[in-house]
Amino acid sequence: MSEDGEFDEISVTFWGVEFFKSQEGEPVRFGERVSTKVPRQIDSETSSFVVGLTSFLMSALACFIGIVALMLLVTGDSLLSVWIFATSITLIVHSLVFRVVFPDTVAIVLSVMLKFLRLDFEPLEDYYYPHKLSFAET
Repeated sequence: MSEDGEFDEISVTFWGVEFFKSQEGEPVRFGERVSTKVPRQIDSETSSFVVGLTSFLMSALACFIGIVALMLLVTGDSLLSVWIFATSITLIVHSLVFRVVFPDTVAIVLSVMLKFLRLDFEPLEDYYYPHKLSFAET
């Protein structure tokens, strides 16, 4: 988050370098980070509120799906409806990966839902790369 409140910084770190080359044709080095400033589209208070609300609703949805699945298992019914619902949600959430322009709030909600569906509650970079690498600034 920027200090002036108007711009955020987005960065990409290259961990798989075999498919990327620089504009000069040189291979990208492992761990190289490219960053740029982007204009903010939603203020931080609204963003944190949307993230918190979506996280709460996804937790409630996960509990509800678990209860429904347990009830269906106990009664011996088919889990097809739960499977179709989970698959549909997964397809909808992964639409964020495609080149589709979403409104800012929808993009935040889909990114939080994507973290839940991928079971990515903690950033794994902190565990796998705890040491600080010196990245080349470009």
